Amino acid sequence: MKNIHPKYNKIAFYDINVKKYIYTRSCIDINNKKTIFYKNNKYYIINIDISFYSHKFFNTK
Repeated sequence: MKNIHPKYNKIAFYDINVKKYIYTRSCIDINNKKTIFYKNNKYYIINIDISFYSHKFFNTK
C-alpha cells in the first residue's frame, strides 16, 4: 500500500517580536533544521513576524 500522507512534525512557531513560542504539530515542510526541546520533545523552529502574542487582534482571515 502506498503511503500518501505527509510527515506530521512537531513545530514551534517563534514570534520574533515578543520572543515567545507556540508549540503545535503540522505537516509543514521543514527547511530549517533548528530545533528546541520542550517537555522532552524535539520541535522544529519556524520564525514568524506576527502572532496572537504580538498583535492581539490577529487572526488568519
